[in-house]
Amino acid sequence: MWDQIVGGCNMNQLQSNKGFSLVELMVIVAIMGILLAIAVTSSKSSFDINKLNEAEANFSQAISRAKAISIRNQHGGSGNQITAIVCFSSNTISVREATTVGGAFTAATCSSALNWSGTIDDGISVKHTKDLDQDFGGLCFNNRGRIVRIGDCSADALSEYNLFLFTLAGSDETLQGAIF
Repeated sequence: MWDQIVGGCNMNQLQSNKGFSLVELMVIVAIMGILLAIAVTSSKSSFDINKLNEAEANFSQAISRAKAISIRNQHGGSGNQITAIVCFSSNTISVREATTVGGAFTAATCSSALNWSGTIDDGISVKHTKDLDQDFGGLCFNNRGRIVRIGDCSADALSEYNLFLFTLAGSDETLQGAIF
């Protein structure tokens, strides 16, 4: 009866054909290695893109906070006096605001009172497209929330449209962020 079910093979033959041969195992290991290499490469690229997106998000948040501080203008800055500044140094992005000392307005600098700070991962550089040879230093805002200076805040802003480039060292990934 059993011989009819298994197609005329006897039981000893079925038991001797169990398992994989060495060649079959080597093919499976090779295929798994190829799939793992593809997965690692694509996950590294995704990881790099996530780092750049996080840097751009922190940068955008800093600019939004600086604009809000500038428009609030609680220290009475006027004209193109710098009421808030976004500073970038040693992978820390910070927002600092102007102060009032003895009733007199003191413009915001990168050593003024800290309002907010965030970090950007090591290896990420931020550059203004005006000068790609130099790392970004800061953005200065007037009491209307407009960017009036860039870099170390001694150079006038070129326009109302500013484009920043975020790059990650050792990666092919770049991200551009526009600030209006």
